[in-house]
Amino acid sequence: MPLVAAAVLPHGDFAFDPSLLSNPTSRAAADGLHRGSLLAGRLLADAAPDAIVLTTPHGLQTSWDVGIYQNAALQGVATVGRDLQESFGPASPRKLY
Repeated sequence: MPLVAAAVLPHGDFAFDPSLLSNPTSRAAADGLHRGSLLAGRLLADAAPDAIVLTTPHGLQTSWDVGIYQNAALQGVATVGRDLQESFGPASPRKLY
């Protein structure tokens, strides 16, 4: 099976929802990250891969070397703003998606 697409994405609440940032310079950078994330998603969807390999230094920890999710679709709830609150305190904005 050939590699058909690849992307490296920074993460953080601000990349998901740039409106969490009020500083114009930070907001502009977050808007760029957000647009890049959407573009990476379209690239991956257009490539229509047979399998997606996602690696992260965060997330689910298992006692195995590799975890395999066999779901064709995912859904869930995201609490966005936690990154900002942990860095800058509880006065930072937070939204539930």
